[in-house]
Amino acid sequence: MSDSSFLSRSPAVVLGSCREARKKVLIVDDEYLIRYSLQRLLEREGYAAFTAGSGHEALRIFAEQKPDIVILDIHLPDSNGLSLLKTIKENSPSVAMIMATGSPDLQSGVEAMKMGALAYLEKPLDMCNLKTLMHSTKQAAAQNSTVVSDVL
Repeated sequence: MSDSSFLSRSPAVVLGSCREARKKVLIVDDEYLIRYSLQRLLEREGYAAFTAGSGHEALRIFAEQKPDIVILDIHLPDSNGLSLLKTIKENSPSVAMIMATGSPDLQSGVEAMKMGALAYLEKPLDMCNLKTLMHSTKQAAAQNSTVVSDVL
């Protein structure tokens, strides 16, 4: 029996290419066009993207999908994004949280970062910067380290 036929029949050896698991991202924003745009961008970048338009929906999808990264609007129709950040981080401390707001203020930015947010971004989001941040987050998760971002 040749070595190659032995390897192909061995249950301990899997031949073929290894694919990295797709990172899951939950996008939480009450504005449909923002959710849609971010979902399309992130899917083109290789992420599995899910969207929610409210805090209640976000918690449901979070429990179902267990995302690696959450992009979270501060102002939601049914909840405060900072409260949602706290709830998610208490239950899943390793999830990378990226906060987004159309009306930034230093106090909420500092509070978000103290609660474990990875970044605090102003809308409209700069897609190039977001892609860079997402890539850094992916690398940091692989290395089990922390990404530091500027507030405002």
